Amino acid sequence: MKKRVTVKPYRIVPIFVALLLCVVIVRLSYVCLSSNVDGVDLKAFADNRNTVTKTLFASRGTIYDSSGDALAQNVNSYTLIAYLSPSRTKKDSDPQHVVDKEATAEALAPILGVEPETILKRLNKKDVYQVEFGTAGKLNEIQKEKVEALGLPGLDFILSTTRYYKMGTFASYIVGYAKGNDDGEIQGELGIESYYDSDL
Repeated sequence: MKKRVTVKPYRIVPIFVALLLCVVIVRLSYVCLSSNVDGVDLKAFADNRNTVTKTLFASRGTIYDSSGDALAQNVNSYTLIAYLSPSRTKKDSDPQHVVDKEATAEALAPILGVEPETILKRLNKKDVYQVEFGTAGKLNEIQKEKVEALGLPGLDFILSTTRYYKMGTFASYIVGYAKGNDDGEIQGELGIESYYDSDL
């Protein structure tokens, strides 16, 4: 007479989970310790990924007078650019390039202070990915907001920082001036701007 063996499920489940956990740990250890997984060189794969290295400079400090008024400070400026290449657009419902060039030129003209034909001439350039608008395309914060409010596709901005001197030429030899170098960093050239350059 054969003896019947009853296996209770609650005893199998912990054993199954433990085995599964062991498999996961072994696989994870293999991936971490091996330089080649499933025929893929992990180091080469990581090196070939699209990465961008960019140096971020700290904002230059403000120079105040004895009353607390700013004599020299950083202000943001923006360069307007227009993307012309249709390759930027992945979905027709969400265009990422300038679609209607005439309407774009008409809308931008009063903000940039130039004739629509001048803008349209740049927008009609052939075989270019993007265009800028020269000195007319250098915008302050208010102009940038007006362009954004238009909601036109294909327009974007490049942020840059300039030094603003509220008092103009008043005490200019004492306050001095600062300008950007080729690396994008602002350096003092004269007066307080130069003397305290490392502190600012």
